Amino acid sequence: LLDRRQQNLALLLLDAVTGTVTTLHVETAMKGAWINLNDSFRKISYSDDDTSMPFLWASERDGYRHLYVLEASLDEGNAQTAKVVRRLTGPGEFIVEQVLEMDDTHVYYMGTAAGQWLEGHMFRVGINDNDPPTCLTGDMPGQHSCVVNLKAELFVDTISTVDQATIVTIHKLPSHDKSDMPSAPLLQLHDAAKADDRVASLSLKPPTFHTFPSTDSKVTLQAAVYLPDEEIHGKGPWPLVVATYGGPHVQYVRNTWGMMTADMRSQFLRANGFAVLKVDNRGSNRRG
Repeated sequence: LLDRRQQNLALLLLDAVTGTVTTLHVETAMKGAWINLNDSFRKISYSDDDTSMPFLWASERDGYRHLYVLEASLDEGNAQTAKVVRRLTGPGEFIVEQVLEMDDTHVYYMGTAAGQWLEGHMFRVGINDNDPPTCLTGDMPGQHSCVVNLKAELFVDTISTVDQATIVTIHKLPSHDKSDMPSAPLLQLHDAAKADDRVASLSLKPPTFHTFPSTDSKVTLQAAVYLPDEEIHGKGPWPLVVATYGGPHVQYVRNTWGMMTADMRSQFLRANGFAVLKVDNRGSNRRG
């Protein structure tokens, strides 16, 4: 249950036979913030104690979404906040975006690494140990989107960068001893550059990435710049178009093909002699 102002979130257990409602956990928003919804809740079955229930939980209690193992009391009428058994990720200025799969020992999730807001990768973290998360796609920079099949020990990886249109590949999941990290894909399913002649024929020039401090010097802002062709439009100065979005669930500046290099509005303006500056404000998505 979430209140309309998104300040308080309650996780409830409903008994379908008796109608009894038990409050397992209550999450309260940080001052000046709200609770972002996520679907990271997973029941953990390692406990034989029928008076409590451990579960996987994602929380932004320290400003960045991280994973925790919580344990809730199953006593009827209990309304206490679940206790933290173990912190799985963080602390740090990076986030867990999506839980993909979980087995008895590990959680697989999509997220970011510290200082790498332009990219998205797949990580694995142990449920019962204190080891830091392992990045399973770290040797391939860019924006990843993965689907995991634990039974087949495989994952499908969709990746693109500003220099490379989307490629979809199948990889073997590495063993838990970290000795066989993913390298070459087992099979390539799709290559957008080969499948669509327009990728080559349009000759889209990727933007360049930049950072600069906010006016109060509290936040490093991410930016991307599209410049006109000097052979056609001269060395400038050029008229400038600033593109931004002030909402909380959009990130304009990412190392990805679709939103960046294949941004046809920015490419049209660049081709007509305009410089385009994309900037994400401090409230953009994936920044905590």
